[in-house]
Amino acid sequence: MERNSKYCYPNSDVLINKMKIQDAKQLQYYEAKITAAKSLGIRQKRNYRRI
Repeated sequence: MERNSKYCYPNSDVLINKMKIQDAKQLQYYEAKITAAKSLGIRQKRNYRRI
């Protein structure tokens, strides 16, 4: 993504996000945690339905 895009924070290549995280590494870490948590939740729901 190019700098100064309307989808990024000013002078940054980090996409504007709901958590207002402007640091790329911090955003990547947070997104990985959220994705893992949601994935685990989906797996638990599927296992519950099988019982």
